[in-house]
Amino acid sequence: MVRSPRAAARATSSGSTAPVATAAPAAAASPAVGGPLPTGPAVLEAARKEGSVLYYTSIDLQYHATVAKAFAEKTGGVKLELQRLASGETYNRIMREYQSSLKTADVIEGIFSQFAEYKQKGMLTLYKPAEAAKHATKFDDPEGYYAVQRGSVYTLVYNTKLVTGADIPKSWRDAADPKWKGKISICSPLVSAGCLEQLLVLTDLYGWQYLEKLKANDVLVVGSAVEPVNKANAGERPLGIGGVTSNVGQLAAGGNPVAIAWPEEGNVAAVLGAGIVSNAPHPNAAKALIDFLHSPENQQLQADAYFQVPSSNVKLPPGAKTLAEIKLLNIPEERFNKENAAFKEKWKDLFGG
Repeated sequence: MVRSPRAAARATSSGSTAPVATAAPAAAASPAVGGPLPTGPAVLEAARKEGSVLYYTSIDLQYHATVAKAFAEKTGGVKLELQRLASGETYNRIMREYQSSLKTADVIEGIFSQFAEYKQKGMLTLYKPAEAAKHATKFDDPEGYYAVQRGSVYTLVYNTKLVTGADIPKSWRDAADPKWKGKISICSPLVSAGCLEQLLVLTDLYGWQYLEKLKANDVLVVGSAVEPVNKANAGERPLGIGGVTSNVGQLAAGGNPVAIAWPEEGNVAAVLGAGIVSNAPHPNAAKALIDFLHSPENQQLQADAYFQVPSSNVKLPPGAKTLAEIKLLNIPEERFNKENAAFKEKWKDLFGG
């Protein structure tokens, strides 16, 4: 059966899977904060007439159910439809749609090097969410086309039943030890922009030889950053490179045997923003969604799901860390944009496409 672009977009991306084991309820830690959205009654009424909003994002499907319910309650019934994609997949899809003049997505999420390009090409609608000013970051667009609404930290993840004591890695270098041969998975920089940035940082630290050592260790290249977590949790590959802390936190809270190693060199954080597509089919519902993403309710829901958020007015679940508590390793946006294409080609030469 052939589906329309809109119907296809509502399906889960085949290359990006949510955690497969039991996870803790995403919003169990804290109650939602009350108060209306600052969107305004006229825009909200228009949003209700539009009926729905389509969001390209890398958030987990389990978390999406909680957010969709809260968003519908805040907007009087506007349906949040989600296309779950890794950040690199979102970029590829939205660029194809832009080049083909397709009107599919309303709101897109991504890292800030991507948003700089979207803005430069005129692909975004200017909209300044009032709540974003209350937790502004250095990554926010000064004109207001996009702003940080959450972060994902890429790290080392391990199976707590199979990796114990002195074997728990203390450094990224430890993954290159031959004792880990056949026991490691790694997210793909061809799929995940956050994974790409992480690997650029690691080759900065240890040279291309580091990746050659991983190759010699028979590392399994998977897709998005969710998958190393799933492989570690299942015991198939007890050590994962590039697992996202939010997935680990949710699974560990549900009693699954996964934990974060917190390598001494630090971790890469993909700081994620959201913006409205310039030809959004549902522009008013898109404004409501942007306001909701930055609202106190959603900032707390994301913190409850072990995401790092810009707001300081949230209660963290057990074991969670703020961005300020994590040693971060990132490269400048300009350098990421300059080097990522050449890195991907070199990666394909070593690991294949």
